Amino acid sequence: MRSIFFSSLFALAAVAAISSSPAHAGSVNSTNGGGNINTSSGAFSEADQSAVTLGGIALGNSHVRTNGGGNINSAPGAFSFANQSTTTIGGSAFGRGRVNTFGGNNFNSASGFASSANQSTLTLGGTASGHGRSNTFGGMNTNFAGGAFSSANQQVATVGGTAGRHSLNNVSGGANFNGATGFGSQANQQVFTGGQ
Repeated sequence: MRSIFFSSLFALAAVAAISSSPAHAGSVNSTNGGGNINTSSGAFSEADQSAVTLGGIALGNSHVRTNGGGNINSAPGAFSFANQSTTTIGGSAFGRGRVNTFGGNNFNSASGFASSANQSTLTLGGTASGHGRSNTFGGMNTNFAGGAFSSANQQVATVGGTAGRHSLNNVSGGANFNGATGFGSQANQQVFTGGQ
């Protein structure tokens, strides 16, 4: 899980830049950084993808939508290597606002003899205060390595946001898939889901 939290430190350093331009009352602050596709095909191929998405700020009956998920990374071929790291941090909504943070549904695969697939996903929910709602979705990620002596390693961390007095905090980080098929293959999965 170490790689997940190191990548998040970089993301947290940029939060101050977002706070300088909040959305006004009744508006929607949408940040879309997901849906990226990275692929490298052929023997000894390597595909590395890293995506960081930071949500904004909305004031007074507004919505903050942060979408950093839905990324695809693949490296088909013998001795291939696919590495994907995704960090999504939700924004803040004040005064009956709503914060939706989506960092899940990522796909990472390496297929072929002695292939290796590594996936790290971190989703941090945003803050909703004063009768607000914070929804955090970081699950339904897929990591797959196919072929003899293949290896699949998946790390998923989903941490719910903060909901103030009379607010709701929903956290979903499950339904992840990690698989390695073939003779001598190995699959390792670590999933952490926490509410606040």
